[in-house]
Amino acid sequence: MGQPACWIAGVALAGTVTLVLLDLLITRSGMVPWEFLREMFDLGVEGNVPTWFASVLWLLAAAASIACYLADRRLSPSGTASRIWLFMSLTFLYVSVDEVATIHEEVGSFLKEQVRKHSLGGIVPFGSPDSPWIVFYLPIMLAFLGFMLVFLWRKLGARKWLKLALVLVVECYLCAIALDYFQGLEPQVHRMVAYKLHARPGHLVDATIVAEEALELVGTSVLIAVLTVCAQHALEALPGASSGGGASDSSLPTGRG
Repeated sequence: MGQPACWIAGVALAGTVTLVLLDLLITRSGMVPWEFLREMFDLGVEGNVPTWFASVLWLLAAAASIACYLADRRLSPSGTASRIWLFMSLTFLYVSVDEVATIHEEVGSFLKEQVRKHSLGGIVPFGSPDSPWIVFYLPIMLAFLGFMLVFLWRKLGARKWLKLALVLVVECYLCAIALDYFQGLEPQVHRMVAYKLHARPGHLVDATIVAEEALELVGTSVLIAVLTVCAQHALEALPGASSGGGASDSSLPTGRG
């Protein structure tokens, strides 16, 4: 992995570990008496430090995709790859905004209310009533994850370790979605699962919240590293760019559609 990618991934993963530890020590332990501090570092609520950090990570992913778009556009102005990079960067930018604006939750709740209002429950069942956004966003998310996996898989060429990292990104987000779905289930389901695991329902749900948010942050951090490597090689392939010792990674495609 290139040095910039290593630094960015290292900082992002270090920030993720720090936020998880702060959540466990300040929010979950109950040792801190100040409510505002517990909310500030709670991974399970919006509008706090973890939300801001997640938004910044997605903004970095959008920036790396923009770099790939600009490089690909110079290499092949009429190529399809540059348009795909632009689409991905705009998607990541939207997710960054969504993190702080909670658009998916608001839209999900609105659509859920409309379904109930118009008696469409038989057409759109709600298996996770406290996470209604999943029902409406899941097909879009799965389609985008599959599209991104195929596109970046082709871009990464023979770099198996980067492909493994890409698979890790997809797995992190699939697991996070599953955990979010579980959190939105009825309380009796939580009690039943907790009973089988010999755990308290509240502790089980708290554990899934921490795991879900940690998986999302780790997935985004690794994705940034993959995109940064793609951006590095795309920029190095531009006419007049210094090779900078990147010849060993010449097997990585540089942006032809």
